[in-house]
Amino acid sequence: MQQRKNAIQTITHYKAKTYEFVMKVYYTYLFGQEVSSILDDYKKRVLNEILKKLPELKNSFEAINRNISSINPREWAAVASECRNILIKLSSQLWKRNDKNFKRPNGAIIEIIGEKNMLIAYIDKKIGWSKLKKSQNQKLCAIIHEIFDIGGKQKRKIGRNEASTSVIDTYIFLAELIAYTDLQPIV
Repeated sequence: MQQRKNAIQTITHYKAKTYEFVMKVYYTYLFGQEVSSILDDYKKRVLNEILKKLPELKNSFEAINRNISSINPREWAAVASECRNILIKLSSQLWKRNDKNFKRPNGAIIEIIGEKNMLIAYIDKKIGWSKLKKSQNQKLCAIIHEIFDIGGKQKRKIGRNEASTSVIDTYIFLAELIAYTDLQPIV
């Protein structure tokens, strides 16, 4: 029974590696090195801006970079968890008010009891809900929920795709936050 499990894990690992290789070749053929360089530039800009304002996040980003290329599912779980931790640290830096509740622009009242709701309140306050900004606000809130959901799955294995999704979502979230807010705390 254990041999079968090991064989299945080995085959699954090689399938994933083969898929990654084929996709890399495909995208290199399709776009050349453009995609990789675009993503690298995007990442550098986000890190530069975020670490200027919040240098305490440096260790979290270093942990993500160390573990994302691993073949160990535990390290992928650590990546997803670290992405969640970035949002947790960010929320405590950006939302400094002691309110117990916050009224969202759509009239809903959220209880400010956790980091996720602190970030949502921050986004609501900084971005608002004009017709133009409402979809951006909703997109950012959806990303928050996804990162928290994936990063909070400690009891089950997290695949490399989920870990990668968390990393990409984290960078997208941070880039949008930089673009639409001043990253100044709300007190």
